[in-house]
Amino acid sequence: MLSGKQFNLAVHYILDMYANTSKPLVLLVSGEGKINDVFDLLASLHGDISDLPFCIPYVNPITPLILNETTTDKMIASINYDLPLMYSNYSMYGATSPVSEGGIAGTVKCRVACRTGIWSARKGRE
Repeated sequence: MLSGKQFNLAVHYILDMYANTSKPLVLLVSGEGKINDVFDLLASLHGDISDLPFCIPYVNPITPLILNETTTDKMIASINYDLPLMYSNYSMYGATSPVSEGGIAGTVKCRVACRTGIWSARKGRE
């Protein structure tokens, strides 16, 4: 549980949102390893957070074609807690992704492969 651990800013703002709204929460947590503290806090306050999930972790990669370790860890933590996640792979063609037709096709193929991987990870747990 969270006792004995140093609280971080993410835990404080999630606690504030949980205490002051009845609406679903979109969780944007930056930094390594903090998402597990947030899930532990919500589970201790709410009980089973995967039963009728009220919180959706928001994860995004550095660029559309690269998943860094922190983003992947957040995705795995969300899957381990049986939570849906919001994955944003926004790209600006010519700036953060290729501008050619072949590059665009590759980007789309990568997005489909990533979403298929998430789906198969969830199905493998059932």
